[in-house]
Amino acid sequence: MRRVAVFVDAGYFWVQVCHLSFGVGQKAGRADISLDYDKLRESLLAEVAKEFPGANLLRIYWYDGPGPNGIKTTEHRSIDLLNDFKLRLGTRNGEGTQKGVDGLFIADLISLTQYRAITDALLVTGDGDIGPGVVAAQAMGLRVHLLSIGEGATSPYLLAEVDFKQKWEKNDVGRFARPNGTLAAPELSATPALTAPDTETTTGEPATTTVFPTATGWAHNFDPVILADMALKQISNSSLASSLTSIMTEKSPIPPDVDRKLLGIARKRMDRDLREGEKRTLRSALKSLVLASIDSAVASTGEQ
Repeated sequence: MRRVAVFVDAGYFWVQVCHLSFGVGQKAGRADISLDYDKLRESLLAEVAKEFPGANLLRIYWYDGPGPNGIKTTEHRSIDLLNDFKLRLGTRNGEGTQKGVDGLFIADLISLTQYRAITDALLVTGDGDIGPGVVAAQAMGLRVHLLSIGEGATSPYLLAEVDFKQKWEKNDVGRFARPNGTLAAPELSATPALTAPDTETTTGEPATTTVFPTATGWAHNFDPVILADMALKQISNSSLASSLTSIMTEKSPIPPDVDRKLLGIARKRMDRDLREGEKRTLRSALKSLVLASIDSAVASTGEQ
């Protein structure tokens, strides 16, 4: 009986998806991509069915390093919830560098082959360091297919060793990944409304709720207004409330203690560090909300 496992190098996957989505010259990262995890699963299963007709799937292994704080990210939890997927995390050293991912990849490839758990493997990677593991597994009878993503990032040594080569292009990746619009986040030019996401508008209709990244489906966009409004509510009810009075114009600097609180709230809500452009936009949104609340208070006093 033929049985196949899929081995995905998440670092390679994300870099190549970003290149296909934005262009090789763009400084894009995972935070700039919205990923439909269910459709990614469907695409990988379709690739397995095409390349290994009649074979049974063991599972899809997803190899990645842990988040900056050493624990699982929102992305990792999304992988955990997918059927047929198994997350395999490396470690981080004292300097924060990811370690052990290639070792896990090779160890699983050889171990599953040695114990006859699989007869075939589909690799999604371009790392030449995987090559010796491929050669060792092939010596035990494994047939290895390589699925490349885009151009120019696959080791010639790895290409020479595998048994079959296939490639996903931009249209293939577009089935499950798309730019989320945060790469060049614009500065806010208009004063945002002060409506909270869980309140109702003055018309009595429920306010639109911005949904943040969930376990499956499209990971939603960074929304500076929602995040700034959330932070402002918490700051206004804390010992930092008096610090907000120093924000008198759009050019006023945000007090350092308020800024740290703002970024901390956003980081916790998004489960990741913000990009520099996102930080600037978030600060601008907070200033606009503070100034709008001041204007509203002044207008209310004038009407009394």
